[in-house]
Amino acid sequence: MTNHSSAGFQPDIEALLAPVPGADPAGPSMRYDPLYLGIRQAREEDDASLPMGEWERPLKKADWKAVSARCTELLGSRSKDFQVAAWLCESWTRQHQLEGFNASVDLLTGLVERFWDTAHPLIEDGDDDARAAPFVWLNENMPLVLKLHIALLQLPDRMPSAVSLADWDQALIADNQKGVAKKPAGPSGAGALTREEMNAAASGNNLLALAVIRDQIQAATGKWDALTGMLDERMSANPPSVARVGDMLRRLGRAVDSLIDGRDPRPQPVASPAQDETMPPPINQDDIMAAATPNTDAVPAAHEALLRSGSISSREDAYRMLEAVAAFLEKTEPHSPTPYLVKRAVSWGRMSLADLMQEVVREEGDIARYFSLLGIKESRE
Repeated sequence: MTNHSSAGFQPDIEALLAPVPGADPAGPSMRYDPLYLGIRQAREEDDASLPMGEWERPLKKADWKAVSARCTELLGSRSKDFQVAAWLCESWTRQHQLEGFNASVDLLTGLVERFWDTAHPLIEDGDDDARAAPFVWLNENMPLVLKLHIALLQLPDRMPSAVSLADWDQALIADNQKGVAKKPAGPSGAGALTREEMNAAASGNNLLALAVIRDQIQAATGKWDALTGMLDERMSANPPSVARVGDMLRRLGRAVDSLIDGRDPRPQPVASPAQDETMPPPINQDDIMAAATPNTDAVPAAHEALLRSGSISSREDAYRMLEAVAAFLEKTEPHSPTPYLVKRAVSWGRMSLADLMQEVVREEGDIARYFSLLGIKESRE
């Protein structure tokens, strides 16, 4: 399991939803193509929890990078296939946590909206069982992926360091095992944590990360519920049940809420020089440049000049500088949620007020949450 999230994971969903070149925008079925079979093979891995007996050998591990690369190649340029999109959902979630899950649900939603009549597997002669199969697969497989592989906390002194919902569930069990001298093994094989130990770990960077995860879970739940509604509408006679995924997302949300325990995880304002004479050294512009341009030509020359000069003459300059700082922090503090929060602030700054309110204020009463997030006290007059 990876760390809290891969900050800044933003795949090009529109490219994956672009029509396939040729007469058929959805492309042909690729079920027997070597690329499709290669995805199956790259997903294969041994279950570490099963005994191997006399046939003991190194465990085979799935190659999630290869799975993602092959899925995106097939979807983007050769065939629109719901099963491939479902495999990509699994792979992106394993690699990129809830950011990957949310992106994959966006992809699935786009396929439903744009290619429902032509994507594979096809609905033939009114028989939609084959079309339902990828969603049944998601409902059977993704709950366990979310339970085992979404990192809620990071404990550097523990192996593995990532703490999952499965560990949280085990902690609740351990909490009730009074008088047991030896802790039972957790889901990952490490000693089971108690709830007190997990609550104690929910501080500092872990608390900040939990706030980010909470927002991601809220987004994921909304996206999944919307996708469920689309499937119910299009397959009204016999819609596939996908409720287990939504239920697992809500379980994740309850665990995160319990760990946050009503606290405000926002960082405290930095003391002014008059308050604290021990100020941190300034960020070196060359260091920012090195982090902002990792082995890529993606940063334009104007951006490079801005970073080196440190001058800000426009609103857009300010946002570009923030993006560069986020890239620097992402490289120097890979376990911190701060780069994610900075990037989110930049994205908010480029939204219209209507778009921003639509994203933040999802239901009645959320305006208080919006003000709280910005550190603004509501007037009670």
